[in-house]
Amino acid sequence: MAGGGRISTDEGTILTVNGVIINRVATPEGTLIKDGQGVLVLGSTNAFSTLLNVAEGTVVLGKEGALHGASKPPALDVDGILDLGTYSVATPELSGAGGTISNGTLSVTSATLLGGDEAVAALAVPTTALSGTLTADVETDGTCDRLNVAGDLTLSGVSLDIVNGASLRGSHVYTLAQCTGGTVSGMFSGDNLPENWHVEYFVDRVQISYFAGMIMTVK
Repeated sequence: MAGGGRISTDEGTILTVNGVIINRVATPEGTLIKDGQGVLVLGSTNAFSTLLNVAEGTVVLGKEGALHGASKPPALDVDGILDLGTYSVATPELSGAGGTISNGTLSVTSATLLGGDEAVAALAVPTTALSGTLTADVETDGTCDRLNVAGDLTLSGVSLDIVNGASLRGSHVYTLAQCTGGTVSGMFSGDNLPENWHVEYFVDRVQISYFAGMIMTVK
């Protein structure tokens, strides 16, 4: 199937694409956009390698290697639902707001982009390993972009970038990641937090809080 492009499915329908989806020449090159509230099943080892954008509805990986890519796996932007089909998936970049990724394991090798849109939302993910950079927005009311992890979360060589640090308020604790049924391992390699703000690591969550005295982190 040539061209990547846009596939829409109506609510209550399931569309299975068994042909190979390749990089398209036209803009956006190498991008597959999923619209509509129905289900799209990717049933082949596809070759588009820029982006899978699950804007609406559900995308199901019906075969291992469905996100193989021609030369690299595509980035993932998930505002709907991405069902990994029990497979392990690696992506260079993850973004999304209010979306859900489930039924497999995920590794992000370069950037997890939750922030930058001046809004906060949660992104649900399965057992996940992060490297590169985690970007998040915060609000003055104590809310922030958050990863809800249905399993383990591993931080390996990942730095934290709070986009709008001036919105942090010392009366609040900001939860960046929460694990259900799993644990957190690893630590951020660095951060851009304002003075007296600290990252705290717990068995099942990662949070940032304000503390002006001496702090000791045991991991």
